[in-house]
Amino acid sequence: MHTRSTRPRPFPFHFFRTATGNEPVRAWLKELPENERRLVGIDILSVQFAWPVGPPLVHSLRDGLWEVRTRSPTRIARILFS
Repeated sequence: MHTRSTRPRPFPFHFFRTATGNEPVRAWLKELPENERRLVGIDILSVQFAWPVGPPLVHSLRDGLWEVRTRSPTRIARILFS
């Protein structure tokens, strides 16, 4: 059985939320196939617990804007964060 860690995440992520409360990135993630969603989740956790992280997982876009690149067999998913 898998249990979640109770250790606080040193680099918390919060999804972008529109003025009406929609979270388009979260909605997009939920539409991904389970195996790809899991890969993205693992990469986000890696950033949260091992920051700072560099290429090939994380790339600086400049001025404090970063992207997490998750490679799956069919695509590359990019999650932007600041």
